[in-house]
Amino acid sequence: SPGFESIVGIVITLNCATIGMEVNGLVEENDEAVDTVVGVGENIFTLFFLGEFVLRVLFCGWKTYIPMKDGPVPMSDAFWNLMDAGLVWITGVIFVWILQPLGIQGKLLRVCTALRAFRLFRLVRVVRKMPMFHEVCLLIR
Repeated sequence: SPGFESIVGIVITLNCATIGMEVNGLVEENDEAVDTVVGVGENIFTLFFLGEFVLRVLFCGWKTYIPMKDGPVPMSDAFWNLMDAGLVWITGVIFVWILQPLGIQGKLLRVCTALRAFRLFRLVRVVRKMPMFHEVCLLIR
Protein backbone atom coordinates (compact mmCIF):
# COMPACT_ATOMS: atom_id res chain seq x y z
CA SER A 1 0.00 0.00 0.00
CA PRO A 2 1.19 3.57 -0.57
CA GLY A 3 1.08 4.31 3.17
CA PHE A 4 3.31 1.34 3.99
CA GLU A 5 5.73 2.25 1.19
CA SER A 6 5.85 5.85 2.45
CA ILE A 7 6.72 4.75 5.99
CA VAL A 8 9.41 2.39 4.66
CA GLY A 9 10.77 5.22 2.49
CA ILE A 10 11.05 7.55 5.47
CA VAL A 11 12.84 4.87 7.50
CA ILE A 12 15.24 4.18 4.60
CA THR A 13 16.04 7.90 4.47
CA LEU A 14 16.66 8.03 8.23
CA ASN A 15 18.83 4.93 7.95
CA CYS A 16 20.92 6.64 5.29
CA ALA A 17 21.48 9.56 7.67
CA THR A 18 22.89 7.21 10.31
CA ILE A 19 24.98 5.50 7.62
CA GLY A 20 26.41 8.92 6.80
CA MET A 21 27.33 9.43 10.45
CA GLU A 22 28.93 5.98 10.54
CA VAL A 23 30.95 6.57 7.37
CA ASN A 24 32.05 9.95 8.75
CA GLY A 25 33.43 8.02 11.73
CA LEU A 26 35.69 6.12 9.33
CA VAL A 27 37.24 9.38 8.15
CA GLU A 28 37.45 11.21 11.46
CA GLU A 29 36.84 10.02 14.99
CA ASN A 30 33.21 10.32 16.13
CA ASP A 31 32.18 11.30 19.65
CA GLU A 32 31.08 8.44 21.87
CA ALA A 33 27.51 9.76 21.79
CA VAL A 34 27.44 9.62 17.98
CA ASP A 35 28.79 6.05 18.03
CA THR A 36 26.09 5.10 20.53
CA VAL A 37 23.35 6.65 18.36
CA VAL A 38 24.70 4.84 15.30
CA GLY A 39 24.91 1.51 17.16
CA VAL A 40 21.39 1.75 18.57
CA GLY A 41 20.13 2.97 15.20
CA GLU A 42 21.67 -0.02 13.41
CA ASN A 43 19.78 -2.40 15.67
CA ILE A 44 16.48 -0.51 15.34
CA PHE A 45 16.77 -0.30 11.55
CA THR A 46 17.75 -3.96 11.27
CA LEU A 47 14.71 -4.93 13.33
CA PHE A 48 12.43 -2.68 11.26
CA PHE A 49 13.72 -3.95 7.90
CA LEU A 50 13.58 -7.56 9.03
CA GLY A 51 9.97 -6.98 10.10
CA GLU A 52 9.26 -5.39 6.72
CA PHE A 53 10.77 -8.43 4.99
CA VAL A 54 8.63 -10.82 7.05
CA LEU A 55 5.47 -8.81 6.36
CA ARG A 56 6.19 -8.75 2.63
CA VAL A 57 6.73 -12.52 2.56
CA LEU A 58 3.51 -13.07 4.52
CA PHE A 59 1.36 -10.77 2.38
CA CYS A 60 3.04 -11.00 -1.05
CA GLY A 61 4.58 -14.45 -0.89
CA TRP A 62 8.16 -15.65 -1.13
CA LYS A 63 7.94 -16.01 -4.91
CA THR A 64 8.08 -12.22 -5.25
CA TYR A 65 11.76 -12.54 -4.30
CA ILE A 66 12.61 -15.18 -6.92
CA PRO A 67 13.18 -13.93 -10.48
CA MET A 68 11.29 -16.33 -12.73
CA LYS A 69 9.62 -16.05 -16.09
CA ASP A 70 6.03 -16.68 -14.97
CA GLY A 71 6.33 -15.33 -11.43
CA PRO A 72 3.81 -13.17 -9.58
CA VAL A 73 5.89 -10.03 -10.29
CA PRO A 74 8.01 -9.05 -13.30
CA MET A 75 11.51 -10.52 -13.25
CA SER A 76 13.14 -7.11 -12.79
CA ASP A 77 11.00 -6.40 -9.71
CA ALA A 78 11.78 -9.84 -8.27
CA PHE A 79 15.49 -9.25 -8.89
CA TRP A 80 15.40 -5.94 -7.01
CA ASN A 81 13.33 -7.52 -4.23
CA LEU A 82 15.98 -10.25 -3.91
CA MET A 83 18.80 -7.67 -3.80
CA ASP A 84 16.92 -5.70 -1.16
CA ALA A 85 16.36 -8.83 0.94
CA GLY A 86 20.05 -9.65 0.60
CA LEU A 87 20.97 -6.22 1.92
CA VAL A 88 18.67 -6.70 4.91
CA TRP A 89 19.99 -10.16 5.74
CA ILE A 90 23.69 -9.65 5.00
CA THR A 91 24.37 -6.06 6.10
CA GLY A 92 21.73 -6.15 8.81
CA VAL A 93 21.14 -9.50 10.41
CA ILE A 94 24.53 -11.13 9.73
CA PHE A 95 26.77 -8.07 10.23
CA VAL A 96 24.89 -6.31 13.03
CA TRP A 97 23.38 -9.21 15.00
CA ILE A 98 25.90 -12.01 14.44
CA LEU A 99 29.40 -10.77 13.54
CA GLN A 100 29.54 -7.65 15.72
CA PRO A 101 28.43 -9.45 18.93
CA LEU A 102 31.08 -12.09 18.20
CA GLY A 103 33.65 -9.29 18.22
CA ILE A 104 34.32 -9.51 14.51
CA GLN A 105 34.68 -5.88 13.52
CA GLY A 106 36.94 -3.73 11.48
CA LYS A 107 36.92 -0.99 8.94
CA LEU A 108 36.11 -3.35 6.07
CA LEU A 109 33.02 -4.60 7.89
CA ARG A 110 31.93 -1.03 8.58
CA VAL A 111 32.44 -0.08 4.94
CA CYS A 112 30.32 -3.07 3.91
CA THR A 113 27.50 -1.90 6.16
CA ALA A 114 27.47 1.31 4.13
CA LEU A 115 26.07 -0.84 1.32
CA ARG A 116 22.73 -0.43 3.07
CA ALA A 117 22.54 2.95 1.34
CA PHE A 118 21.71 0.99 -1.83
CA ARG A 119 18.23 0.66 -0.35
CA LEU A 120 17.74 4.20 -1.68
CA PHE A 121 17.36 2.57 -5.11
CA ARG A 122 14.27 0.85 -3.77
CA LEU A 123 12.94 4.18 -2.61
CA VAL A 124 13.47 5.56 -6.12
CA ARG A 125 11.62 2.57 -7.61
CA VAL A 126 8.69 3.10 -5.26
CA VAL A 127 8.50 6.83 -5.92
CA ARG A 128 8.65 6.20 -9.66
CA LYS A 129 5.54 4.02 -9.43
CA MET A 130 3.49 6.43 -7.29
CA PRO A 131 1.04 8.49 -9.40
CA MET A 132 1.59 11.67 -7.38
CA PHE A 133 5.29 11.66 -8.37
CA HIS A 134 4.68 10.94 -12.07
CA GLU A 135 5.45 14.53 -13.13
CA VAL A 136 8.64 14.61 -11.06
CA CYS A 137 9.84 11.44 -12.79
CA LEU A 138 9.09 12.97 -16.18
CA LEU A 139 11.10 16.09 -15.27
CA ILE A 140 14.08 14.01 -14.18
CA ARG A 141 14.13 12.10 -17.46
